[in-house]
Amino acid sequence: MLFTISISAQTTQQSEDARTAEIRQKIGIDYSMPDFSTSKIDGNVIGVRLAKMLRLLKEHVLDYNWSNKIIAICCEQHDNLRYATLERFSIKKISKSGDVITIVMNLKLGENSSGIKTIDVPVVLDKGVSESLKVNDLFSDLSRYIKE
Repeated sequence: MLFTISISAQTTQQSEDARTAEIRQKIGIDYSMPDFSTSKIDGNVIGVRLAKMLRLLKEHVLDYNWSNKIIAICCEQHDNLRYATLERFSIKKISKSGDVITIVMNLKLGENSSGIKTIDVPVVLDKGVSESLKVNDLFSDLSRYIKE
């Protein structure tokens, strides 16, 4: 019986590792550039692929699909926020330290459950993957739409 439990735990861990590797490959962020901290979307600094994803997001963020994904991430991070509308979006800061890329999005919210006007929403990608399924979903979708 202990043998069965051990195999089950190993199989679960292996399937989680496989899913993480698949998400990392889908998103495909380049980590070869040196550590940085910037407020500009510059492919020479942050990597070409990440720059393309962030430019696409900025250009189309008020489209229903993208704004809903951003709001879902915002609500996930702030327990008292249940719903909101997105009025304005900007990238406040992009930084890389080792294998961790942090993107701080500044959102101007319209009508929402908490009366919040503006909010900073950090997105953390550790080795190309976030702990948040919503963030992984956003970046997976962005990676499908960018032109190589």
